[in-house]
Amino acid sequence: MLSCISLSKSVHVLYLYLGLKKKPESVESTSEDEDEVEKQKAEMALLMMDDEDDARKHFNYKKIVEQQNLSKRKKKLLMKKKELLEDDFQVNVADTRFQAMFTSPLFNLDPSDPNFKKTKAVEQILEEKARRREEKEQDLKEASKGQENKVAKKGEAAKKAIDPALSMLIKSVKTKTEEFQARKKQKFK
Repeated sequence: MLSCISLSKSVHVLYLYLGLKKKPESVESTSEDEDEVEKQKAEMALLMMDDEDDARKHFNYKKIVEQQNLSKRKKKLLMKKKELLEDDFQVNVADTRFQAMFTSPLFNLDPSDPNFKKTKAVEQILEEKARRREEKEQDLKEASKGQENKVAKKGEAAKKAIDPALSMLIKSVKTKTEEFQARKKQKFK
């Protein structure tokens, strides 16, 4: 029964909004009901309100691509007629949500594909991808040079600072081999 009452109130509000007259209901309305009716009337006004289409720019991708591929003469003619669409869409290439587009090979753009359309936004994406690739290559070169330097430094440090126990062992092995070779020479004489 509660839903029937709210439904009838909604219908009543709709009739009021549209300016239609309806027979008064047998139930007397209180101030709370009037407040609720006003709220619903405001909600219905918001729902029924016409959005101003003039303020919005509609996006027609086909026309933008076609007009970008026109010759200079045809573009000038369209500009005189004021029918040339401006592609003022800006891609935020620094947005982290689109990071995979620059790092993952799954999102590569293929310019040789017949459905590929070259626009300003696509050019920005391709330029950013090339720039990031160059930065990555430079970082890898710097890292490899750094590793080579570390390896060279470690080799020099290893020669200079050998463990004292190890150096004693090396000396004893050298002396024993020299003594052994000296005995061998004495036996042959």
